This record gives sequence, C-alpha cells and structure tokens, in this order.
Amino acid sequence: MTVPSGYDDSLSEKAKEILYNYQLYKDGQKKLSDYDYVAAIYWCWNKGGCKKHLPKECLMSFIAHGSSLNYALDWAATYGHADIVAALISAGAPISHSSTDHPLYRAASRGHVRCIELLLKYGVRVDKIFDSYETKTALQIAAKNGHSDCVKLLVNAGADVYLVNGYEKNSLDLCTDSKSRQYIQAKMNEQNDIFAAAAQGDIETLKKYIAAKGN
Repeated sequence: MTVPSGYDDSLSEKAKEILYNYQLYKDGQKKLSDYDYVAAIYWCWNKGGCKKHLPKECLMSFIAHGSSLNYALDWAATYGHADIVAALISAGAPISHSSTDHPLYRAASRGHVRCIELLLKYGVRVDKIFDSYETKTALQIAAKNGHSDCVKLLVNAGADVYLVNGYEKNSLDLCTDSKSRQYIQAKMNEQNDIFAAAAQGDIETLKKYIAAKGN
C-alpha cells in the first residue's frame, strides 16, 4: 500500500490503507463507506496505528459523516480526545443512550477528566444510569477503577454518592484507592450533617451550608 506524500513509512498496513483511502476521497476518486469511517476511527484511536499521523482534517471529515457520529464519540471519549469529543457533540453526536458504550461511562472508566468535564458541560446528567449491573454510574466506575481525579470531579459536580449498583453497593463500597474513598466519604459526611441539621431544625447550620455553596 502506497503511503500518501507527507507521511513516513513506519505506519501499520491498516493505517496505510486508511490514509490511502482518505487520499482518494480527498481527490474525489472514492466515496468512503460506513465501514471505512468506523474502521478509521477504530484504528486511529484504539490501535494507535496512525493517530499521530492522521491529519485533523481527516478526523473532521469523519465527523461530517453523520451515521458514524456515535461510534466516533464513543471512541474519542474512550481514548481521551477531548477536542474531538467537543467537535462531535457540536456536530450532533447522540449522547442520550444508556449503554456502557456511552462516552461519559467510557471516559470515567479510563480516567479522562477533560472529556468528563465537556460531557457534563454539554448536558449529560452526572447521575445518568447505565446498563451495567456492577457499576451503574460514572462515579461508580471511576471509583472502582481508581480514578480519583474523576471521582473528585464527579462528586463536586453533584454525583449521588449513595446510589447503589445491582449488588446494593454504593460508590464508597466500590472504591479501590484511598483518595477516591476520601472524596466520597467527605461528601457523605457533609450530606449527613445537612440531613441532621434539617431534621433538627438547625437553620443556622443550613444557612452556613447554603452560603458556602454560593461561594
């Protein structure tokens, strides 16, 4: 497979094929199929065969191919490409499904803080429930996989630390590292204090809590 000009010859054969097909597409000699787009997304972002070599304009052309937007967004979130996540969502990539292929679930499972920030900014609910028996929320999968930075972000964004999985375990039960445990326990302690103040009619404590949240 001939490598288009401007690229070295160290690429995998699959990467060369992708670049070759893209060059034909640019020259108006080939119409890329759904398979070509999905294969390119997979090999660029999963196998790494050409992610350092494939031009941004090529990635943007994949974005323009609407039927593959959901695949592209899933892979971009999985491998932490925040700029591509933003571009895909702006282009209309769906973020409403509940499978564990969802970009928020994938980003949290891999520890990609910036992708999580973007997805929350674009309206994905922090406590979105996913089709997983063991880890039903982004917070649960982040805690289970030891991604404390993601846990901190999700907790601060208002994630419910008391939601349980199919085994009746909450995010604290699923923690595998001390920092994540610290963040979740602190939120639980804070909420317990607020619950107690509300139950006891302690308006001053509640006012202090509301004021602190406002700052």
